[in-house]
Parts: sequence; C-alpha cells; structure tokens
Amino acid sequence: MANEDLSALGEAFRGLHPTLVQQEQIFREAGRTVISFSNIESDLTFLFGVLVGADLYTKAVATFEEVKNNFALKLKLIDLMVEKECTEAEKTVWRPISGTISTHKGIRNLIAHQRMSFQIPSDSDQPAASLVVLEPALFSGRKGRKLEGHEIKATADALEPIADRVYEFARDLMLRRAPAAVPGG
Repeated sequence: MANEDLSALGEAFRGLHPTLVQQEQIFREAGRTVISFSNIESDLTFLFGVLVGADLYTKAVATFEEVKNNFALKLKLIDLMVEKECTEAEKTVWRPISGTISTHKGIRNLIAHQRMSFQIPSDSDQPAASLVVLEPALFSGRKGRKLEGHEIKATADALEPIADRVYEFARDLMLRRAPAAVPGG
C-alpha cells in the first residue's frame, strides 16, 4: 500500500474516531506545556545566577541546579531573591511573570503524573462521543482532577511566552548590573 493510501486511510479512520484527533491534541498540548516548563526552569537558573551576582554566578547556578524535583522551591527562591535584590520597578515586572508560572505549575504537575483515558459523556451512549482526558490513575493514590484538552491548551498558550519573559527579565537585569559588576565600571 502506498504512503498516500495509508495517509488517506488514516484520515478516514480519524473521521470515524474523533478520540484519535483528541488524543493527538492532548499529546501536542501536553508536550508544549512540559517543554515550556523545561524552558522556564532553565531560564530560572540563569536568573538565579544573575540575581546572586557575577562574582558567584557559576557557584549559584550549580547550587540552584542541585534543587531536584522541586520546581515550587526554585520559584520561591527566585521570588525571595527578586524581593531582596531588585528595584521596585523590577519587582513590578517580575511579579506577574511569577504569578503566571505559579498559576500553571499545578496543571503541569497533573499533566506529568496523570494517565490518559476516554470517557463517554453521561448523556451519550455513543463511543464516537467519547472525550479524551487526563485523570488520576484509579489505584495511584495521587490526588488530582480530570483535565480536558482545552485546559491543557490554555496552559500551554499561557506558558510559551513566559519562558521568553523570564529570559528577557534575567538578561535585562544582567545588562543593567554589568557596569557595577566590572571593576572600575
């Protein structure tokens, strides 16, 4: 069978089973969310080094990277350093960035720790009407809640630009401080 035939067959199959399209959308949006958080975490490391200062940048980054599996603690450390080291104008820029990250970190955790399942709405007995969701595994003992594709997409949409904003905040802070960090500067 030619590739075109397989592609046409796949499209026809998707038309009969909308859950496959929903499943692909969840994979895509979950991937965008997780990658955005990875980018944010990397940029937070850079920011931490900038906040500590040029003289201890390498040690600061290495120490920050030792904080494993605790994104919330990393964000708290950054928030603390911003409060200590930044001007009121800089804090005004940082707080909404941090707030957006805080708002969406819970969704990221649900995405990372829940399973995909298919649910048929209670008002339908048709498998074609099923909904693809992420939800806690039945016997996992983890707390969680059902996440639908639109919720995951909203988180991905909110987080993608935040990584750039974290990087830009760190870069601008570094550039403003550069003359003070250079002897005789």
